[in-house]
Amino acid sequence: MNEAQLRRLAQHKYSAQSTEILDPIFQVYWRWLVQQVPLWLAPNTITFLGLFINAATSLILFVYCPQAKGSAPGWAFILCGVGLFVYQSLDAIDGKQARRTNSNSPLGELVDHGCDAVSMVLVTLAFSVAIELGNEPIWMFFVCFSASVLFYCSHWQAYVSGTIKFGWIDVTELQLFAMAAFIATGIFGTEMWMMKVPFLNITFKQGTMIIAVLGTLYTLCSIFSQIYQGGMGKNGSTIAVNKDLGRAGQEGREIMLILMTTPQQVLQVICSHLILRCRRYGNKTCKLIKTKVACMSKSPLEVKDATMLGGVIMLLNTHYGSHIDEYLMLCLLLLYVVFDLCRYCVILCNQICDFLNIRVFSIKPVERAEGKSQ
Repeated sequence: MNEAQLRRLAQHKYSAQSTEILDPIFQVYWRWLVQQVPLWLAPNTITFLGLFINAATSLILFVYCPQAKGSAPGWAFILCGVGLFVYQSLDAIDGKQARRTNSNSPLGELVDHGCDAVSMVLVTLAFSVAIELGNEPIWMFFVCFSASVLFYCSHWQAYVSGTIKFGWIDVTELQLFAMAAFIATGIFGTEMWMMKVPFLNITFKQGTMIIAVLGTLYTLCSIFSQIYQGGMGKNGSTIAVNKDLGRAGQEGREIMLILMTTPQQVLQVICSHLILRCRRYGNKTCKLIKTKVACMSKSPLEVKDATMLGGVIMLLNTHYGSHIDEYLMLCLLLLYVVFDLCRYCVILCNQICDFLNIRVFSIKPVERAEGKSQ
């Protein structure tokens, strides 16, 4: 980021609108919970602690079910549900802790949304393991891709309007549904998803997929209706223009390359090493935090990203007979995407911390901050 972008980012004010059904109920619990947190604990530390717990409990499922099918021990699913609850709780109170300690900053908002992006990938994959979507790889690809698209479009809407908007069924409700699914799977086993829904001739898994499709379509329609209302500038103007579509265009080109291959190659690309492949795609999607950076700094969105080449390389390798071992290539690309994401986040955090004279994981004493400013 250049100095002009950093100045605009420093002036950014958080703006959100929520009509979530359960949010008022949980606010009572979250307000109580933040009062139990010591004042010396930095908000970003709370956020990262929640993400670490969420990641650790999800990775246990990935180890037991690398292809998102088969059954993990019941305790692993229950632990994953508990981990998600801990993440939700800590993610909800980090902003309250920032206001409580007078340490809120644009960096905290970026960290929060960056962790949400990673958590979105983890929860989506863990849920796929719970309902054994590995047996239906096309559906698993759809679920992972839909989650990425919805995450992107919600940030696109915020980029255009300047306000993050939560619908009446949004993050809180979906996380609670995932928690219930994890705990139920831990108690009754993955076989429960093949049971018939009372009065309907469909299984619980099929019902879940139907709800996922309808929910995705409804949410996309709602988001696009808000996007087309225009931005906050004069006559509804916005800095987004058409450049914000560039990222979606790059995602679309990767999907088009998949569809241009033969059906056998499509299945080979999607079905092999499902968890690893979706994690690579999901970690690449986490770079959509660039949309949030552009929104907060009121800057055009930078759409060029080297991580987008990974899908092209893998598809070309598959198309020409997999001369390079696909598992090895997938592991290397996953490592590269994770490295690139970490590198970007570290550089961005260091730039913001240096400009705002703050720290990521500690609350800087007021005396030292005042002394330095004098």
